[in-house]
Amino acid sequence: MGKAKFKVGDLVKCAYGFPDLYYGVMYSEEFLPAPETYGIVVSIYWDQIIFQNEWVYEIRCLDGIYRYFLESEMSSVSNIS
Repeated sequence: MGKAKFKVGDLVKCAYGFPDLYYGVMYSEEFLPAPETYGIVVSIYWDQIIFQNEWVYEIRCLDGIYRYFLESEMSSVSNIS
């Protein structure tokens, strides 16, 4: 188990890696990218079973909804100008 890339309180940009599973676009004839969302990390846990040894982050998105993302689906928004 490595160290988590993000910590509680970080502002992050997230997009699901498999949008067709979450947004019902699997029958579309064209590729539709996953919508990006921004939010704050509120909790982190290490998952060994479902996601096969990955960090899972609970994100409080700017629209007020809590969503869960894997570390590979997130990027830092540390330099906002």
